[in-house]
Amino acid sequence: MKVGVVKYGVGNIGSVINALRKLDIDHMIITRDSEIENCDVLILPGVGSFDTAIRYIRSTLPSVEKLKGSKPIIGICLGMQIMFESSEEGSLKGLSWFKGRVRKLQSRVVPHMGWNSVDILKESPLDVKSGDYFYFAHSYCIYRMDVDSEILLGKTVFENSEFMSILFDEKNLILGTQFHPERSSKTGLRLLSSFFKICRR
Repeated sequence: MKVGVVKYGVGNIGSVINALRKLDIDHMIITRDSEIENCDVLILPGVGSFDTAIRYIRSTLPSVEKLKGSKPIIGICLGMQIMFESSEEGSLKGLSWFKGRVRKLQSRVVPHMGWNSVDILKESPLDVKSGDYFYFAHSYCIYRMDVDSEILLGKTVFENSEFMSILFDEKNLILGTQFHPERSSKTGLRLLSSFFKICRR
Protein backbone atom coordinates (compact mmCIF):
# COMPACT_ATOMS: atom_id res chain seq x y z
CA MET A 1 0.00 0.00 0.00
CA LYS A 2 1.30 3.44 -0.94
CA VAL A 3 -0.01 6.65 0.65
CA GLY A 4 0.10 9.90 -1.29
CA VAL A 5 0.39 13.20 0.62
CA VAL A 6 -0.92 16.20 -1.31
CA LYS A 7 1.31 19.26 -1.20
CA TYR A 8 -0.80 22.35 -1.87
CA GLY A 9 2.26 24.42 -2.70
CA VAL A 10 2.41 26.09 0.74
CA GLY A 11 3.05 24.92 4.27
CA ASN A 12 5.13 22.19 5.84
CA ILE A 13 3.95 18.59 5.56
CA GLY A 14 6.99 17.21 7.35
CA SER A 15 5.03 16.05 10.42
CA VAL A 16 2.71 13.98 8.22
CA ILE A 17 5.68 12.37 6.49
CA ASN A 18 7.31 11.64 9.86
CA ALA A 19 4.14 9.94 11.11
CA LEU A 20 3.99 7.72 8.02
CA ARG A 21 7.65 6.80 8.56
CA LYS A 22 6.94 5.84 12.18
CA LEU A 23 4.12 3.58 10.96
CA ASP A 24 6.41 2.12 8.28
CA ILE A 25 3.97 3.20 5.54
CA ASP A 26 5.24 3.53 1.98
CA HIS A 27 4.45 7.07 0.84
CA MET A 28 5.01 9.76 -1.76
CA ILE A 29 4.43 13.51 -2.03
CA ILE A 30 1.80 14.44 -4.61
CA THR A 31 2.52 17.59 -6.63
CA ARG A 32 1.16 16.54 -10.05
CA ASP A 33 -2.22 15.19 -11.06
CA SER A 34 -0.72 12.16 -12.82
CA GLU A 35 0.86 10.98 -9.54
CA ILE A 36 -2.50 10.41 -7.83
CA GLU A 37 -3.16 7.16 -9.68
CA ASN A 38 0.10 5.76 -8.27
CA CYS A 39 -1.13 5.83 -4.67
CA ASP A 40 -3.72 3.69 -2.87
CA VAL A 41 -4.64 6.19 -0.14
CA LEU A 42 -4.59 9.98 -0.31
CA ILE A 43 -3.93 12.44 2.53
CA LEU A 44 -5.13 16.03 2.32
CA PRO A 45 -2.99 17.71 5.01
CA GLY A 46 -3.87 20.63 7.24
CA VAL A 47 -1.68 23.40 5.91
CA GLY A 48 -2.62 26.69 4.24
CA SER A 49 -5.99 28.42 3.90
CA PHE A 50 -9.29 27.26 2.41
CA ASP A 51 -9.13 29.25 -0.84
CA THR A 52 -5.41 28.58 -1.32
CA ALA A 53 -5.93 24.82 -1.05
CA ILE A 54 -9.01 24.76 -3.29
CA ARG A 55 -7.39 27.00 -5.89
CA TYR A 56 -4.29 24.79 -5.99
CA ILE A 57 -6.34 21.60 -6.32
CA ARG A 58 -8.44 23.00 -9.17
CA SER A 59 -5.43 24.35 -11.06
CA THR A 60 -2.89 21.57 -10.45
CA LEU A 61 -4.67 18.46 -9.13
CA PRO A 62 -8.17 18.60 -10.68
CA SER A 63 -8.81 14.86 -10.35
CA VAL A 64 -8.92 15.26 -6.54
CA GLU A 65 -12.43 16.73 -6.86
CA LYS A 66 -13.74 13.43 -8.23
CA LEU A 67 -11.94 11.08 -5.81
CA LYS A 68 -14.78 10.52 -3.34
CA GLY A 69 -15.55 6.80 -3.42
CA SER A 70 -12.67 5.88 -5.71
CA LYS A 71 -9.93 5.52 -3.09
CA PRO A 72 -9.51 5.95 0.68
CA ILE A 73 -8.86 9.52 1.80
CA ILE A 74 -7.71 11.19 5.01
CA GLY A 75 -8.39 14.89 5.51
CA ILE A 76 -6.52 16.62 8.34
CA CYS A 77 -7.79 19.95 9.72
CA LEU A 78 -8.00 22.13 6.57
CA GLY A 79 -7.89 18.91 4.53
CA MET A 80 -11.19 17.89 6.14
CA GLN A 81 -12.71 21.37 5.88
CA ILE A 82 -12.28 21.56 2.10
CA MET A 83 -14.43 18.42 1.77
CA PHE A 84 -17.45 20.60 2.61
CA GLU A 85 -19.38 23.08 0.47
CA SER A 86 -17.93 26.39 1.62
CA SER A 87 -16.09 28.24 4.36
CA GLU A 88 -16.30 31.58 6.11
CA GLU A 89 -12.51 31.69 5.71
CA GLY A 90 -12.77 32.14 1.94
CA SER A 91 -15.06 32.75 -1.01
CA LEU A 92 -14.43 29.69 -3.19
CA LYS A 93 -16.67 26.64 -3.34
CA GLY A 94 -15.28 23.59 -1.54
CA LEU A 95 -15.09 20.04 -2.88
CA SER A 96 -18.71 19.55 -1.75
CA TRP A 97 -18.26 15.88 -0.89
CA PHE A 98 -20.37 16.59 2.18
CA LYS A 99 -23.05 19.15 2.94
CA GLY A 100 -22.13 21.90 5.37
CA ARG A 101 -20.29 25.17 5.81
CA VAL A 102 -17.06 25.73 7.70
CA ARG A 103 -17.49 28.52 10.25
CA LYS A 104 -15.28 30.75 12.39
CA LEU A 105 -14.72 29.24 15.81
CA GLN A 106 -17.08 31.00 18.24
CA SER A 107 -14.93 31.20 21.33
CA ARG A 108 -13.22 33.81 23.45
CA VAL A 109 -9.79 32.45 22.49
CA VAL A 110 -8.95 31.97 18.82
CA PRO A 111 -7.20 29.94 17.55
CA HIS A 112 -7.89 26.78 19.52
CA MET A 113 -4.40 25.40 20.07
CA GLY A 114 -3.24 22.52 22.20
CA TRP A 115 -4.47 19.19 23.50
CA ASN A 116 -8.17 18.45 23.85
CA SER A 117 -10.32 15.36 24.14
CA VAL A 118 -12.85 13.84 21.77
CA ASP A 119 -16.27 12.38 22.54
CA ILE A 120 -17.02 9.38 20.30
CA LEU A 121 -20.70 9.27 19.38
CA LYS A 122 -21.03 5.81 17.85
CA GLU A 123 -19.16 2.59 17.19
CA SER A 124 -16.75 2.31 14.30
CA PRO A 125 -13.89 0.04 13.22
CA LEU A 126 -11.43 2.85 13.98
CA ASP A 127 -9.21 2.57 17.05
CA VAL A 128 -10.40 5.68 18.88
CA LYS A 129 -12.42 6.10 22.06
CA SER A 130 -14.05 8.82 24.09
CA GLY A 131 -11.54 10.64 26.24
CA ASP A 132 -8.65 10.24 23.82
CA TYR A 133 -6.60 13.44 23.58
CA PHE A 134 -5.40 14.93 20.30
CA TYR A 135 -3.54 18.08 19.26
CA PHE A 136 -5.64 20.90 17.78
CA ALA A 137 -4.56 24.06 15.96
CA HIS A 138 -7.44 25.82 14.16
CA SER A 139 -9.56 28.96 13.94
CA TYR A 140 -12.38 27.45 11.85
CA CYS A 141 -14.53 24.38 12.35
CA ILE A 142 -17.66 22.52 11.28
CA TYR A 143 -20.30 22.80 13.97
CA ARG A 144 -22.06 19.63 14.98
CA MET A 145 -25.49 21.01 14.06
CA ASP A 146 -24.33 21.52 10.46
CA VAL A 147 -23.12 17.95 9.91
CA ASP A 148 -24.98 14.89 8.61
CA SER A 149 -25.16 12.47 11.56
CA GLU A 150 -24.16 9.57 9.28
CA ILE A 151 -20.60 10.86 8.98
CA LEU A 152 -20.28 12.45 12.43
CA LEU A 153 -18.10 10.17 14.55
CA GLY A 154 -16.61 12.45 17.20
CA LYS A 155 -17.14 15.89 18.72
CA THR A 156 -15.03 18.19 20.86
CA VAL A 157 -15.91 21.08 23.13
CA PHE A 158 -13.69 24.15 23.42
CA GLU A 159 -14.99 26.84 25.78
CA ASN A 160 -18.66 27.10 24.65
CA SER A 161 -18.13 25.71 21.15
CA GLU A 162 -19.08 22.12 20.32
CA PHE A 163 -17.73 21.15 16.92
CA MET A 164 -17.10 18.05 14.87
CA SER A 165 -13.65 16.63 15.51
CA ILE A 166 -13.87 13.31 13.62
CA LEU A 167 -15.68 12.57 10.38
CA PHE A 168 -15.90 8.98 9.14
CA ASP A 169 -17.62 8.00 5.91
CA GLU A 170 -17.26 4.24 6.19
CA LYS A 171 -18.89 3.52 2.82
CA ASN A 172 -16.43 5.68 0.88
CA LEU A 173 -13.53 5.19 3.31
CA ILE A 174 -13.05 8.86 4.11
CA LEU A 175 -11.60 9.90 7.47
CA GLY A 176 -11.54 13.56 8.47
CA THR A 177 -10.07 15.01 11.64
CA GLN A 178 -10.18 18.59 12.92
CA PHE A 179 -7.16 17.78 15.04
CA HIS A 180 -3.70 16.79 13.79
CA PRO A 181 -3.22 13.03 14.33
CA GLU A 182 0.33 13.30 13.01
CA ARG A 183 1.13 15.62 15.94
CA SER A 184 -0.87 13.69 18.54
CA SER A 185 1.70 11.17 19.72
CA LYS A 186 0.57 7.56 20.24
CA THR A 187 -3.17 8.25 20.06
CA GLY A 188 -2.82 9.91 16.67
CA LEU A 189 -0.61 7.15 15.29
CA ARG A 190 -3.04 4.56 16.63
CA LEU A 191 -5.94 6.20 14.80
CA LEU A 192 -4.02 6.46 11.53
CA SER A 193 -2.81 2.88 11.81
CA SER A 194 -6.35 1.57 12.31
CA PHE A 195 -7.56 3.44 9.21
CA PHE A 196 -4.74 1.99 7.12
CA LYS A 197 -5.65 -1.50 8.36
CA ILE A 198 -9.22 -0.94 7.16
CA CYS A 199 -7.88 0.18 3.78
CA ARG A 200 -5.93 -3.06 3.40
CA ARG A 201 -8.97 -5.30 3.85
